[in-house]
Amino acid sequence: MLQRGLRRDDTRDVSEQIIQQTRHWIIEPMNLEPLDTGSEQETEGKPSFTHETQKLFSPGTVRRFFADVLRQYQFPWTITHDPAAGHARVSLSCRQLTLPEDTWMSVTKIRELLGHEIETHAFRASAGEKSALALLSIGLQGFLDTEEGLAIYYAQEVSQQSSASKPNKSWIGTLATGLASGVICEPFTFTRLLMFLESVNVLRSLLAGKGLTVAEIRADARKNAQSRCLRTWRGVTHLDRPGICSTKDTVYLRGFLAVSQALMEEDAMFERLMVGSVGLHHLDDLAEVGVVKPGVVHRRLATDPELESYIMRFADEA
Repeated sequence: MLQRGLRRDDTRDVSEQIIQQTRHWIIEPMNLEPLDTGSEQETEGKPSFTHETQKLFSPGTVRRFFADVLRQYQFPWTITHDPAAGHARVSLSCRQLTLPEDTWMSVTKIRELLGHEIETHAFRASAGEKSALALLSIGLQGFLDTEEGLAIYYAQEVSQQSSASKPNKSWIGTLATGLASGVICEPFTFTRLLMFLESVNVLRSLLAGKGLTVAEIRADARKNAQSRCLRTWRGVTHLDRPGICSTKDTVYLRGFLAVSQALMEEDAMFERLMVGSVGLHHLDDLAEVGVVKPGVVHRRLATDPELESYIMRFADEA
């Protein structure tokens, strides 16, 4: 991103400012080899969603669609709308899907939520409940890395097949946690990280070319940076003590790398991981007691090329 920013007149200054702030890091971003983001992964044999429009579906349509998905899977979950929610989430303990109120969604966004929240988080918890070991429904010790890594892996599998989706995952949570805890430099304070992330967000938006004014870009960049910093320091009562922050967001990249490696080595690994809320390190023990596949068939609805038609069935219902 920084290299791209240096090549454009409208982003050169902010790129140079960010680079200057990384000079004292143990790992300097500009000294790293660039990632190959050209072709991404092979798509041969995968369904194409290039025909999908970005038609937006109403909150009611989205709710009815997810209710039918849960019915198909026979998951006794409830669905609620939260006016304060900025994004959808699931509660494994309450068996509940919460959707943001008054938010219209595209097919691409619905695919993402279906793959990440329903066909990973909700599926594993519900499959564990139906297994011979009901304990698998609430999560075995140390399962969270695998839980989040698998959700990201499956969501990327879905997004890589959709022309409207982003090709690359941004690990901003990993970066923020590392800077706040002082992994590769002196720990960033709340304010210092806020200013740094704001600059990064401005650069990203300018490069994305979303057609916003500079004022709109900066306002959005500040809002996102504040949200990230509040998440990074959630639960911390004394912000004047550098190096103390919430490290929960380290599980996403760590889990994704572990899950990706495991799935590369064994074709049947995906099904084994769907038996419940378990970690990679639990699979050998589960195999000893015969728990090797979920009691529910994983339909991979999020990868269905006809998903838009499926959603449309609920668009005109009362």
